Amino acid sequence: MQLKRSYSPFISWFVLVLAAVMLVAVGICRGKVISKNEAAHHSTNTGGLQPGSPWPMLQHDPQHTGRGIGGGAKGVLMWKYRCGDEIDSDLAISSDGTIFVGSDDGNLYAINHNGTLKWKYQDNNQDLPLLSNPAIGSNGSIYVFLNSASGGRSDLYALKPNCKIKWWIKSGNVGSPPWSPVIGPNGTIYTVSDYLIAFNPKGVMKWKYNLGGLGSVPAIGSDGTIYTILESDETDACYLYAIKQNGTVKWKFKTHGDVSFPPTIGPNGSIYVELHKLLNYHDLYYLFALKQNGTLKWEIKNVSYPPAFDANGTIYYVSNDGYLYAINAEGTLKWKFYVSKHGLVPPAIGKNGTIYVGSDNGYLYAIK
Repeated sequence: MQLKRSYSPFISWFVLVLAAVMLVAVGICRGKVISKNEAAHHSTNTGGLQPGSPWPMLQHDPQHTGRGIGGGAKGVLMWKYRCGDEIDSDLAISSDGTIFVGSDDGNLYAINHNGTLKWKYQDNNQDLPLLSNPAIGSNGSIYVFLNSASGGRSDLYALKPNCKIKWWIKSGNVGSPPWSPVIGPNGTIYTVSDYLIAFNPKGVMKWKYNLGGLGSVPAIGSDGTIYTILESDETDACYLYAIKQNGTVKWKFKTHGDVSFPPTIGPNGSIYVELHKLLNYHDLYYLFALKQNGTLKWEIKNVSYPPAFDANGTIYYVSNDGYLYAINAEGTLKWKFYVSKHGLVPPAIGKNGTIYVGSDNGYLYAIK
């Protein structure tokens, strides 16, 4: 499954990264470590992630809520750091404020909270884009896919905070092409290709499930259920799989369309899937809401990217009409706010409820 719609190569991704950094103003912009009791993210299960980390993985947590624990930002630029090439991965931020992000020069960068370089690492100087999003485990290990010296594949690495290799697994045992690792509540690391594979924190495979095709980055519910989307190129069918922690199928839901992003899980346990459909030569984008038993709750049109959720369960998403939408869990509109006629990137939400949205016009917006 290829991403049908990626963010614009530089501006959109950079703004998204900047938004995530600004969300953790309490922990990074002031150079302070966030306390461990703040790691208990309301309505999410982050038990396998590093305690006190303000942004430990893609979209913050295994549910992909896009909601951080930082107090917000004043919108004043404090520093900027130039990597060796464009940034096409999301970032992860450790409890001590170190920022981990991949660049198209093939390096994983570790940047101090004051904007200085801590270290950078790549496998045998492979000058290939590093697209994998890093994730930080409860033991402080940084899990990321790095380009292999043999070329044409990426291997799963566990790096210590000091840049030393803890262990690595060849892509033949991980799957290819690789997706970003996701860490479950008990520290289990999940990767997806044609197989959904579970590894323990020591890099030992626990089980794998044959999806029969390339799956999406998984999302993990508070009960440990793993959700991944399989797209069939032959039938245009799309399947959302719900898989138990022991690697057996709980249920699967069939629909039609192209998958662009991983599923997300709301505070009430509902699963949300964003799909693209082509109807009469027109591109249509839908957001589906499913119950935990795999039945459809509702669907809405013109949803450009995955949603984010606040602590009260309100769902925020951007549309290609330039608006930021707020809807309740039943799928009905609460309000909408016009942001920009230019392309928007997925929203991210601070602890104080501020919604941050980036635009292809180069601006970052903070909305109450």
